[in-house]
Amino acid sequence: MSSPDQHSQKHNSKEANQFLKNIFFILVGLLLSYLFVKNTHQAENKPSMFDELLEVIKDNYVDSIGLQSVEKNAIGHLLNTLDPHSIFISKEELQQANEPLEGNFSGIGIEFFIARDTITVVSPTSGGPSEQAGIKSGDKIITINDTNVAGVNVSNPDVFKRLRGERGSKVKLRLIRNKQLLPSIIIKRDNIAVNSVEPALLIDEQIGYIKINSFGENTYYEFQTELKRLLKIPTFKSLVIDVRQNTGGYLETAVSILDELVEENKLLVYTEGLHYRKEKFYSKKAGLFEKGDLAILIDEGSASASEILAGCIQDLDRGVVIGRRSFGKGLVQNQIQLSDGSAVRLTVARYFTPSGRNIQKPYKANERYEDEILDRYKKGEFFESIDNSSDTQTYRTASGKIVKGNGGITPDYFVGLDTNYDLQNYTILRSFVPDFVYSNYSRFAPQVSNYKNAYDFVSHYSVDKAMMVEFLAFAKGNGAIWLNNRQSSYDQRLRNSIKSYIAKQFYKSEGFYMTLNYSDNVILKAKTVLKANR
Repeated sequence: MSSPDQHSQKHNSKEANQFLKNIFFILVGLLLSYLFVKNTHQAENKPSMFDELLEVIKDNYVDSIGLQSVEKNAIGHLLNTLDPHSIFISKEELQQANEPLEGNFSGIGIEFFIARDTITVVSPTSGGPSEQAGIKSGDKIITINDTNVAGVNVSNPDVFKRLRGERGSKVKLRLIRNKQLLPSIIIKRDNIAVNSVEPALLIDEQIGYIKINSFGENTYYEFQTELKRLLKIPTFKSLVIDVRQNTGGYLETAVSILDELVEENKLLVYTEGLHYRKEKFYSKKAGLFEKGDLAILIDEGSASASEILAGCIQDLDRGVVIGRRSFGKGLVQNQIQLSDGSAVRLTVARYFTPSGRNIQKPYKANERYEDEILDRYKKGEFFESIDNSSDTQTYRTASGKIVKGNGGITPDYFVGLDTNYDLQNYTILRSFVPDFVYSNYSRFAPQVSNYKNAYDFVSHYSVDKAMMVEFLAFAKGNGAIWLNNRQSSYDQRLRNSIKSYIAKQFYKSEGFYMTLNYSDNVILKAKTVLKANR
C-alpha cells in the first residue's frame, strides 16, 4: 500500500511531467514568435519572450532541468513544423552526419560485419592502414585497446567509436585468424576515403553499369574515373546509371555529373526560394558521354539529387528512366553552423527540372509524410504501374512527351517487384546470409582460390545443394523460422544471395554487384531497352 507521502510524490511527479510538456509546447510557440519579433526586440534593447521565459524557468521551476536540452527539443520541433527536411544537428552528431557527404573520415580502414557477437573483417580498405598492417578478410577482432569486444553484445556504433579517431593516433587490436590467436598489432589511424561510386562493370559486351550511392564531395571525381574506365573498352556503347536507394546529397554534384552526359548550353535544373534568387544551372562543356544510349535506374528510395539526375535526363529526352516512382523530394537545404558548434540544415529553395517540374510530394500533414512510401506499397504501386491521382499538373519534355511532377519522377519503363515467389520466407532467410558467409571465411577460401578473377567466379561458381543444406541448418540454429513448402519458389534467389556475399568478401563491391546484376529485373529491363535502341 502506498503511503500518503508516496502518493503525493507520484502526484507531484505527474504534475511536473505535465508541466514540462506544457513548457515544451509554449517554447515552440515562442520560438515561432521569436522569428518575427526578434528585430523589434533588438531595436528596443529588450530580451525576447523566448529568452525571458527561459530565465523565468531557470529561476523559479521546482526541479532542476537542463535548459539546453529543452531549447534543443524546442528547436527540433520548430524545424519539423516548417517541412520534413529541415533538421537540427547537435555538435556531437555533426561529424557523423557530414561524413557521407565529405567522403572521408579518420580511422583504420576496414569493412566489418558483426556475426554472432563477433566483429569479422569483410575486407580492409585498399592501401589503408589495416591492409598495410596485414589485416585480412575473415579476421576476427577480439580486443580493441585491450578491451574485450567479442561475445559482449557489441554494436556497430560502438565499434565505429572505438576504431575511429584523430589522424595519427593509434589503436591496438588482437585478432583471431583461422582459429589462431595472433599477436597484438598497433595501427596508426589515417584519412579513409568513403567511396560513393561503385566500380564500373560491363553487364553485357556493350552496356556499362555505374552505381552511385550518394552525391558527396568526391562523387563527381569518382564517377568521372569509372566512366573513363568504361570508355577505354572498345565494345562499350551504352550506359546504365543506378541511383536506386540513393537519398541524394549535393545539388552541384548532380549538375557536374549531368554535364558529362548532356551537350553544352542545356538547362539542367534551376532553384528558387523566397530569400534565394532564381538560379539556373546549365551544361558548360563537352561531356565524356553525350551521345551514347543512356538509362537511369530509380525506385522509391531515390531522392533529391538522384531525382535531379533522372528528371533532367527524362525532360531533355537524353535517355530513359527505368524502375519505380522516386521518393519525391524537391527541396534544397543549406547547412548553417550555429555558435555552439551545432548546425541546422534549413530548406532554402525548391528545385525544378528543365520542364519546370517541382517533384516535391505534399508535406503539410507532416505526421503522414514518412508513411507515404508504405501507403504506396499498400495501394499496390510497387507491383503495377499506377498513376499518381494527386498529380494534376502536366509538363512537356524537349520532344513534347507529357510528364508529371508533385510526388516524384515517374519512370518511362515501370518494373514492379516480383511476386512469383514466397517473399516473406525468402526475406527471413536472406537476413541470415551475411552472417553465414562472413563467419565462414575459411570454408569458402579454398573454393574461391580456383578462380582467376571476379568475372571468372561469377560466370562459373554455383552454390550447390550441400551448401544450401548447410545454410538452412545454420539459419535454423540461429533462430530462423520459415515454411518449407514453397522453398522452390525462392531457392535460386537465395543461392544467388549467398553467392553475391561470397563474391563481396573475396572480390569486394565489384564481385557483389556483378553477381546481383545477373538476376536483377530492373537491370534486365534496362538491357532489353538499350539493346532495342541499337
